[in-house]
Amino acid sequence: MLRLARIFDTVSVLAMYALFALLPVFFLPFEAVTLPQAKMLAVTVLLFISVTAWVIASLLRGGLRVPRTAVLLIALLFPLAYGISIFISDGTLASIWGSGIEQDTLVAVCLWYVALFGAAVLFSDTVVRGVHAIRALFAGSFVLLLVQCIHLVFPTAFSLDGVLASPTANLLGGWYELGIFAGLMIFMGIASLRTPVASRYWRFLILAVTILAFIVLLIINPREVWIALAAIALLYMVLDLIGRGHWYELLHAQTWQRHAVWILLIIASVSLFFANGALNARLPARLQLTVTEVRPSWRGTFEIGSQSLSDTSRIVFGAGPNTFGREWRLYKPFEVNQTDFWNTDFVSGVGFIPTTIITIGVFGGVVWALLILSIVWLCLRLASVSPRQGASLVLEPIFLGVLFLIAFHVVYVPGPALSILTFLLLGLGIGYAASMNRIPHLLLTSQKRGVASAPYFIALLLLMTGTLLSSFGIGHVVAAEILVNQSIVTYNTTGDLPRSSGFVSSALRIYPQHTRSQRAAVELGLLQLQKITESGTTEQSSERIRKTIEDTIRYALMAVSINSNEYQNWLELATLYQQLAGVNIDGAYEQAQTAYARLIEENPRNPIPYFQRAQLELLENKTDAALADLLTAVQIKPDFAVAYYLASQVYAAQGEYQAAITPAVSAAQLVPNDPTAWYNVGAIAYTAGAYQEAIAPLEKAVSLESSYANGLYVLGLSYARVGRLDDARRIFIRLNTVDPDQPIVKEIMGKLDTGESLFSEMPTSAATSLPVRR
Repeated sequence: MLRLARIFDTVSVLAMYALFALLPVFFLPFEAVTLPQAKMLAVTVLLFISVTAWVIASLLRGGLRVPRTAVLLIALLFPLAYGISIFISDGTLASIWGSGIEQDTLVAVCLWYVALFGAAVLFSDTVVRGVHAIRALFAGSFVLLLVQCIHLVFPTAFSLDGVLASPTANLLGGWYELGIFAGLMIFMGIASLRTPVASRYWRFLILAVTILAFIVLLIINPREVWIALAAIALLYMVLDLIGRGHWYELLHAQTWQRHAVWILLIIASVSLFFANGALNARLPARLQLTVTEVRPSWRGTFEIGSQSLSDTSRIVFGAGPNTFGREWRLYKPFEVNQTDFWNTDFVSGVGFIPTTIITIGVFGGVVWALLILSIVWLCLRLASVSPRQGASLVLEPIFLGVLFLIAFHVVYVPGPALSILTFLLLGLGIGYAASMNRIPHLLLTSQKRGVASAPYFIALLLLMTGTLLSSFGIGHVVAAEILVNQSIVTYNTTGDLPRSSGFVSSALRIYPQHTRSQRAAVELGLLQLQKITESGTTEQSSERIRKTIEDTIRYALMAVSINSNEYQNWLELATLYQQLAGVNIDGAYEQAQTAYARLIEENPRNPIPYFQRAQLELLENKTDAALADLLTAVQIKPDFAVAYYLASQVYAAQGEYQAAITPAVSAAQLVPNDPTAWYNVGAIAYTAGAYQEAIAPLEKAVSLESSYANGLYVLGLSYARVGRLDDARRIFIRLNTVDPDQPIVKEIMGKLDTGESLFSEMPTSAATSLPVRR
């Protein structure tokens, strides 16, 4: 039994080593699999193997040792807080596991705790295990940073079959996220050089990682990372002085020599922080890379939080996990609609921890505060324990690295790789300290001696439950997401509708409650309807149309029944019924109205639902209702050009040309480079009989698009109306070149040549048509 237990224990440790090594670099070379999805699959599989093997080994041994520290108990409050918040807020599946890669979900925090607890117990047996884990992280980091440097030099030749499609693409995640990771590895690299981690050839690998990380950080040049790196280096020096217990040594030359590297790092980091990109501007042009990652500001996050938590029932446990996106749509500041990001659905605030205070409430913020304080206290306590040499020097870099990553959870929203790494490192630090007897062990056994058997089985049961829940939740959701991605890729590349539908059907079999799959099925159903209709109407095709409509409606209704708070579901349903109303399906208009009402309730500060409902009203010739919705749209977003355009079309169609001119001009002024908008102004003015006023916008339209046949046609007529016959002749000659052999153009040119009147048989209203933009 003990031999078998050792085998499972070895499997468990090897899986954890693999997780440390692969987390920075793991990817799947398939277009349908995103980096976060690939990493979550790797984390799920490796943690499941590691924890399951460890549980089996513990059962075979009849006992287990757990580091006795408050950190493990405090971290256990995260799943508890999320579970209570879901229960109180009537949370949906989006709060439990979302799309598999969000971190503000119950399954994600369960996975965090599994990573924390698993690393803590596995690395608490021997010091050498912790050393190997850190080396595994450096090995993975070396591959990541080396690949990134090669890719920066040869962006097209070294793209890993499209995985690194852009110069800023990397194997970790976001560009800024890579900068955070590079800062972490610079600190850990320098700090590890005096530890057993850097023995023999490992020293050269760690030096290489540190140098490559510094190069990458110089290219990315995130100011926050530079100042954080300076702060963590300073903290390391302070902890070293605390550990030695001789503050007066600060003035000794020996102390300055011992910390020379850290002092240089602090000076360099602070200088680069204040340089504000001056050094980066001196890099070669191909290395001057910038990526804008847009998130709500602190002010915007605070406004959303104050509105969301104004309901006293939400203050303690928040609006519910993974619901920031909904709160953003409900309470978005109206001034955001004046920016380029007015239609961006932000799913988090300025940082992850501020976001959790909104979604999980004050309790979530308190748990984070307790966790940070417990880590700081543990770090200070361990730093004061002598001796400060050899293996003990590994502890501070680990815990300070954890605090470094947590700090960026306050001001940033890291991807799953950095979040998982945060808790893996925390568990590694706890386990490493326990292996050195700096943290005591709690012995749980199935025997009647020692600690009672009940806590032993409860601990194993909780750990396995959390692991299974996390693995199953993330695994089946990510699998469904990948299948939908594959469906999109297949249709975009081959146009194979049946095969694309097959992928979506597979996704629904794996995860029937997947609303994205339901919406994808609706889109494919609409494409199928279009394809059947284009092939002609027969008795057989009519039956296929009926069946396809029924199935498509069923998918849309299923999506809103699964999650009625997800506005995309209502948008899909409303769009579907609107298209059916356009072909006169009985009851479709009324159903579309109901769906739009619910859509507006879920997304009241976005002008698009009002604009689309206005289009629906026009199908029923309800112009007053349509104009009312368009007015609301421009009140929400005063520069919403398309709403002004459609309003002008509505007024013109009613013969109210003077009323139509004002919104038409507004639309053209908002999109001054759009020839259609200027043509719209000129065509309305011409139809209203204001020929002179029509000329300037029409000239603008044809100057923007020289081959704009409609613009040239009405401009030529306008010139003729005001007696500028030579200009009219020139324009019609040009039109005949752009669109030759048009009978009406030849007739007009003939009349211009003979001096015959152009308009004796042509009323003004017949000169041009005013298309409604759909």
